[in-house]
Amino acid sequence: MNEMIKRNSSLWQYLTPEMRELAHEGEVLLNSCVISGSSEIRDHSYLVFPWGKLYEGFLKKIFLDLGFITSEDYYGNDIRIGKLLSSGTKYLPPHRLSIVKELSSAKVFGENLTKLMRGVWKNSRNLVFHFFPDNFYKVDLETAKKRISDTIRCMEVVVNRLNSIKK
Repeated sequence: MNEMIKRNSSLWQYLTPEMRELAHEGEVLLNSCVISGSSEIRDHSYLVFPWGKLYEGFLKKIFLDLGFITSEDYYGNDIRIGKLLSSGTKYLPPHRLSIVKELSSAKVFGENLTKLMRGVWKNSRNLVFHFFPDNFYKVDLETAKKRISDTIRCMEVVVNRLNSIKK
């Protein structure tokens, strides 16, 4: 089976057991789809689902480790990553700046990495998970592979940056 995330990588070490399970299941789904070569399926969004879910958990863990959310937020059911990644501040306690502004600062991730994180959230999670009646978004196999690769690459860059700012 093709490993999308190398098991000896910094990213793999950072992931929780539940996140690793999602990665493994995502790999199994993708490999079985590629092997079967089914041409009947027109929307391969289902291949991106485990990676989008993994990415959501990954961002929650990053935000917890950076002190942007509390343990109660991390383990609770009320936090919404999409709202936290918006430019607004209405979803944060009054003493906090927007997470986007804080992430964009040079001492955290910077503007380019923050844009990448938000773009991956939109393309590999939001557009894939939501139904838009006026714009039915289908994902072909090549696009699904790209969304998965983009998600993994973004997480690798974020973990490397997090490790470098912790030093």
